[in-house]
Amino acid sequence: MDFITIILIAIGLSFDTFAVSVSTGITVSGIRFWQAVKMAFTLSVFQTLMPLIGWFFGKQIEHLISDYDHWIAFGLLLIL
Repeated sequence: MDFITIILIAIGLSFDTFAVSVSTGITVSGIRFWQAVKMAFTLSVFQTLMPLIGWFFGKQIEHLISDYDHWIAFGLLLIL
């Protein structure tokens, strides 16, 4: 992956975390600072690990699906 792609993925993930944080701040009254820190830490861990796990497993099965990857992408987008 080039640097621009990594930056764009990071921006997308940060917007997702920001939306969760804002909606939690609006709906949960009386949230304390350390609760917010724990939630932010948990979100950041998962936002870091999930793309890394996906990349690792994608590299493991790349040779199996490289001939059909465009059809898999088409099917997933069709479902969405």
